[in-house]
Amino acid sequence: MNGVACRTTMLALLCTNLLAPPVQAQVKIPYQDDNWHLNITPFAMLNGIDGVVKAGGETVDLSSTSLSEVQFGLHLAVLKKAWIIQAEGSYLKYSLQGGTSDGTPARLDLTQSMGDAAVGYSFGTNQRSFAVLGGVRYLNIKGETTVQGQQPESGSQDIWDPYLGLRFFWGVYDRVPVVLRADVGGFQISDVDLSWRVTVGAAYQFSDRLAVDGGWRWFDIEYKTSSTADQAIYDVRQNGPYLALTFGI
Repeated sequence: MNGVACRTTMLALLCTNLLAPPVQAQVKIPYQDDNWHLNITPFAMLNGIDGVVKAGGETVDLSSTSLSEVQFGLHLAVLKKAWIIQAEGSYLKYSLQGGTSDGTPARLDLTQSMGDAAVGYSFGTNQRSFAVLGGVRYLNIKGETTVQGQQPESGSQDIWDPYLGLRFFWGVYDRVPVVLRADVGGFQISDVDLSWRVTVGAAYQFSDRLAVDGGWRWFDIEYKTSSTADQAIYDVRQNGPYLALTFGI
């Protein structure tokens, strides 16, 4: 091959490389294939609780920092390409001592059943991704208030709460990803003035199908019905550590 032909060939190869699209593997997003992936994650959480609850005729102030209230739940995530479909349900039953507005001792026995579902889209790579989600949260609150010297009063309330959320995934070390999830709800759509939830955790991946993770979760909801005749109030803050096990299918 003469010098002119050699230079022409090299120039053609250089132009081809410059004009070619980026290698797809360098911008691979999580689960970038046409298969469906299912993650099943049972979890348990210890809660410290404080706030104001009206589950009958009396308003009770609560406070517990002992992290003694156990919450059980199940998180499901369906993944395909960059899409995320997730659902979660949890159950929390607790009994706390408190007091009414005039200082009379009172006890609240309460059951909180919560579920939510969301759809999201993820951007990024296998090592670092960012997702935007939108969903709705549902709470069923059943409580019985026992004020000293009075008969117990009970009540039940259904709460619907749309929310927007973000999720950040970062593979800090091999098999050790860090996950940050946050969402905020309310938006004056329902009787929820404001709600938010933040989860910070880290996991260890034994394999592509098994991982254990733990961290801390905060949940805050400010709910108050507009009716003053039989008003319901659930203005509660919960936070504590959690432990979860994920099975991938």
